[in-house]
Amino acid sequence: MNIDKHFLNKKCEVNHCQLRGSRPLKNWKRTEMNWYCEEHFLEYAASRNQKLSAFIEKNRDPEQRKSLSEEQLKLYKHYTEENS
Repeated sequence: MNIDKHFLNKKCEVNHCQLRGSRPLKNWKRTEMNWYCEEHFLEYAASRNQKLSAFIEKNRDPEQRKSLSEEQLKLYKHYTEENS
């Protein structure tokens, strides 16, 4: 497997973690890319999925979705309707 050398030198973004060889993962809002070592990647991915599930559950009701911003509504549709 050919891994980009840039990834091998990228430092984990978790405070006080000095590990390198991080993996990229966009936040659930798809606004920024974060980098995590293997250990923190799994923790962050689980946290990311919990936040996304809470967002979808909270906005499942069409009346609740009326209060979402245009950007938030696009996110809701991206994760629900497009991927159903």
